[in-house]
Amino acid sequence: MNVLILLSGAIVCLSLAYRFHGRLAGRSMVEGSAITMLGSAVRLNRYLFVELWLTLFLRPPAIFRKFWLNSGLAVLFMLLLAWNQGYKLIWPVFGATNQLLAALTLISVTVWLHRAGKRSRFTPILALAMLATTIAALTYYPIARYLPSWSFLIVTTDLMLLALTVGVMFLSAKAFVRLRVKQEASLLS
Repeated sequence: MNVLILLSGAIVCLSLAYRFHGRLAGRSMVEGSAITMLGSAVRLNRYLFVELWLTLFLRPPAIFRKFWLNSGLAVLFMLLLAWNQGYKLIWPVFGATNQLLAALTLISVTVWLHRAGKRSRFTPILALAMLATTIAALTYYPIARYLPSWSFLIVTTDLMLLALTVGVMFLSAKAFVRLRVKQEASLLS
C-alpha cells in the first residue's frame, strides 16, 4: 500500500513538473518568436530609414547614418503605433497590401507558366479574385472608416495602393496582350 502511495505521489510530482516545464517552454517559444519578429522589424525599418535619408538628402548628415538613431526611430514609431492602438487603424490597409502582393505573385506565376507552355488556367482566376478583393477593400475602408475619422494619411496611403492595383492590372493586361501577339505570330510563321 505504501508503494502505491509513493508511486502515485511520484506520478503527481512528475505531472506537475511536466506541466510547469511545458508552460515554461511554451512561454519561452512565444517570447523568442516575439523578440525575433521585433528584431527583424527594427532591422528592416533601420534600412528603410537609411534609404529615406539617401532619397531626401543628396549627402545625408552623419547623424542620419548612425544605426542607433535609425533603430531608435523605428522603435519609437512602433511604440507610438502600439501605444495608441494605431495598428487597428492600419490593419485593413496592411491586409490589402498583402492581397495586392498575392495577386502580383499569382500574375507573375501565370506569366511564367504561360511562357513555359504549361497550363495556367487556375492562376489567373485566383489573381483576379485577389485583385477584386483588394479593390473592394481599398474602396470600402476609406469611405466607411477613414474619412469619418479624419485619417487623411491612411486615406492617402489607401488611394496610392488603389493606384498601384490599377497599375498592376494595366501592366498585366499589357503583358498578356504582348504574349498573345507573340504566340499568334509564332503560330502563323
